Amino acid sequence: MSNRIWDEKEHFIQEHYVCETDIHRKIRERAKEKHCEHMMIAPSEARVLQSLVEVHGSHKVIEIGTLFGYSAIYLASGLPSDGKVWTLEKNPENAEIAQGFIKEAGLSEKIEVVVGDAHENLKSLEKFGPFDAAFIDADKPGYPAYLKWCEKNLRKNALIIADNTFLGGDVWAKASDGESKNRVTAMLEFHKNFSDKKRFRSTIYPSFDGYAVGIKLN
Repeated sequence: MSNRIWDEKEHFIQEHYVCETDIHRKIRERAKEKHCEHMMIAPSEARVLQSLVEVHGSHKVIEIGTLFGYSAIYLASGLPSDGKVWTLEKNPENAEIAQGFIKEAGLSEKIEVVVGDAHENLKSLEKFGPFDAAFIDADKPGYPAYLKWCEKNLRKNALIIADNTFLGGDVWAKASDGESKNRVTAMLEFHKNFSDKKRFRSTIYPSFDGYAVGIKLN
């Protein structure tokens, strides 16, 4: 599908369904200034994220990959008043920016930004589990390990969502160079595990770059 169709479709969805807040628009503008807007999920995808945790009835949510807090705010908006999002961000500068936007949105009590390496910090968060849902949108080679952590620390029938699981098409293009090959190998391992019908009831929404969504069965 051409970029023109994608752009027009996204514009249509935003116009009729997304209803971004001023905070969300400010975050996207900051991302443009920092030349990292490509790292954010689209507004339509963020709205789907919010709807999924809302319909699922999630209370305690783990987000792996914060950037500037765009998706964390959408996640928190889909939770009940006593719900909470723990969002993990490796870059201290990004985390500080995210905390500012979260405070401006009035969600500081509902969203906790955890700064540092996600693989290490996830261990320290295990005491707050079991969790109801997880959103994975961080370093792509880490996806298999993140999924393994979710299997251990999310409750039965928990919701798991992972973004960028197509890797821009690399997962079927069979990239052969070093870094891309490592990312593809890791993502294919993630898909193999997440599509295991004995462990997950899962599918992929054919979004911009592949939204993998599933329920943990055990």
